[in-house]
Amino acid sequence: VVNGMQFDGDETAQTRMARAIVALDAAGQTETNWKLADNQFALVSKTQLAQALALAGQAQTDIWIAHG
Repeated sequence: VVNGMQFDGDETAQTRMARAIVALDAAGQTETNWKLADNQFALVSKTQLAQALALAGQAQTDIWIAHG
């Protein structure tokens, strides 16, 4: 959850977030429409996507560590 918005965080969603961040950088843009975990669309910033990506990656790492 970033700024009250719940993002999907599975590996596919993480890949999409990473691609979107790269595309925003390449296009010189700072925001994009994004489908959230509740299937609603929101205008999100590159910074919010990066935060969601980092949180999802950390959660995935925590799961791997916990389940060896």
